[in-house]
Amino acid sequence: MALVRRYEVTTERSVWSGLGYHLTDPGLMAWGLGQLLFGVLAWRSGVLPNWVAVIGILGGVAGLLTLAVYAESYTDLPTGLSM
Repeated sequence: MALVRRYEVTTERSVWSGLGYHLTDPGLMAWGLGQLLFGVLAWRSGVLPNWVAVIGILGGVAGLLTLAVYAESYTDLPTGLSM
């Protein structure tokens, strides 16, 4: 039992540490684009209810708005500094 528990903890730690990049701004932008595409395709196909597609589109737009915040944060740097 203890061996299984140790394996679960190790696996869970590696999964959560692997999400580090996906929770940064570029990762959120990529997820937002994917969610936006999902929403648009769900709306056009008619397979899912329209409210699911609307939630996907709104979530995708919110994820893509991360780009505006991300780009704006680097324009506020003092002159002489670059990223």
